[in-house]
Amino acid sequence: MPEVYSDHSVWCFTISRPDIITWILLIFIVITLKVGPMGRNAIFSVIATLALIIMTVGCKKDDDKVLNKITIAGNSTAEYNKVYTPEDGHYNGPYLVQCLTTTYGSYIWIDLSPDAVLYIEMILPSNATALPEGTLSPTPAECEVGFNAIFYPNTGAKNGGLSLSTGTVTIKKDGSDYSVDVNLGFHSLSGGGTLKGNFFGPLPLIQNGLRK
Repeated sequence: MPEVYSDHSVWCFTISRPDIITWILLIFIVITLKVGPMGRNAIFSVIATLALIIMTVGCKKDDDKVLNKITIAGNSTAEYNKVYTPEDGHYNGPYLVQCLTTTYGSYIWIDLSPDAVLYIEMILPSNATALPEGTLSPTPAECEVGFNAIFYPNTGAKNGGLSLSTGTVTIKKDGSDYSVDVNLGFHSLSGGGTLKGNFFGPLPLIQNGLRK
């Protein structure tokens, strides 16, 4: 499993890189109309340096995201509130979900350390084998498209799973690995609080107990 990267707090522009380049060009054009050739060269050098800094450092927000770290905070069961490290994961599916309309289920299973499991079942309209990429919301009703997420602690006062009833799950494939971002809230009956973080690594398909 990939290591947990450090969280670098890097300030980042919120405007896009093409917008930055456009503004730099406009500023340079205006200035060149008012200064001589030597001043023009000096100003161009300064602007080029600033542009390079902005392009390489100013927008590293996504690159510096902490991977393989999941944090629970604010739950009424204090021992659940800690940092967990994803150790392994797999997914299973698709399988037919018995509903009035034909839907299919797939689930992601992530083993955490200290001992716990994050289970995310996705209800989907198609029986595609590949994991869906994009952002999913909780299923609004039984059998409707979305996800059901449960956190299973192997320690603590509760023996069953804790329902994560709000938030989003974002799945993105990166080569042979998957990035799964979770920004979830526990149901009030499960103690409230949040579960946030990321899993990054392989998610092999397991069907009938066999790795595909």
